[in-house]
Amino acid sequence: MKEQQNKFLDLENTEKTLYIRILIWAYNKQEKGFTRQELKEAFDLNNDQGLWVEKIFHSNMPTSENLIDHLDYKGNANSQLFIISAKGTSAAIDYLNLKEAEKSSKRAEKIAIISIAIGVIVGLAQIIVTICYK
Repeated sequence: MKEQQNKFLDLENTEKTLYIRILIWAYNKQEKGFTRQELKEAFDLNNDQGLWVEKIFHSNMPTSENLIDHLDYKGNANSQLFIISAKGTSAAIDYLNLKEAEKSSKRAEKIAIISIAIGVIVGLAQIIVTICYK
């Protein structure tokens, strides 16, 4: 049970999930949009994965909950153009902000450790100098 919880909490694995990869990919294509075929080719989706993506990102029930919305038809009726929705953009930005905060916190942690180490070294040096030159 703990292994499953750790798996879901591991951000390294999260970045590799299809959901996050598609969300960020769609976010990067927000101005020009994309077709289902481009999405399928970009992630080498099989039929089951394609159905999952359709259900998760573009379910049509209700449309305000969609992460990806239909924009227009590209060339012919069989080639629909999609864009990331406001909700999808918000989710992508939230994820990207989380990743940035993670980087910042790791940097702050390193700086704190270095500061503590310098403080300990200076403290020990003061003690040694005090003992030696007393």
